[in-house]
Amino acid sequence: MKLIKITTLLGFMVIVFLSNGYAQKESDNFKLKYAQAWVIFNDDNFLGALKIYRELYKTNPNHAMLNLRMGQCYIELKMMDSALIHLKNAVELDSTIKKEANL
Repeated sequence: MKLIKITTLLGFMVIVFLSNGYAQKESDNFKLKYAQAWVIFNDDNFLGALKIYRELYKTNPNHAMLNLRMGQCYIELKMMDSALIHLKNAVELDSTIKKEANL
């Protein structure tokens, strides 16, 4: 019985350890892609940046700065309805970025 408890505990610890490593890789991947999109945006390739931001948005719709950056891309692409949606989402998620969102 004690062996079963130890085996179960070890199995649980392995799962937690592996999932934490996976989460870290996901986080690092997000940061890298987010930075790449920002560089592309600053090169005035708004559609290219938006493509990356949209990919990130699929798994991070509640990321305030991501919504802000998407809104900025949409503004540059003259897609004001989409811009407004994401800028409002950004401010709802984090009211401290209201000034940057120009709302």
